[in-house]
Amino acid sequence: MSISMQKPVTTFELIEFNPVRDARGKEAAKIRVIEDGEAQGFLWMSEEDLRANIRDVGPSDALSEALRAYGEKL
Repeated sequence: MSISMQKPVTTFELIEFNPVRDARGKEAAKIRVIEDGEAQGFLWMSEEDLRANIRDVGPSDALSEALRAYGEKL
């Protein structure tokens, strides 16, 4: 009997965008990571981090909103 490991369903929530961190050149988007409905904590993400997660996990309203906060045009 084989046990198949299913990839967790990962979603995101934008907690805040911190313009002071952005002005200092630091990651400014505070993002909650949610796997299978359970919060896994949060990460500070840069524009590059956001794009990588969209590429790897798929479209996300929260990640797109965070990119817009950085002033990106999608």
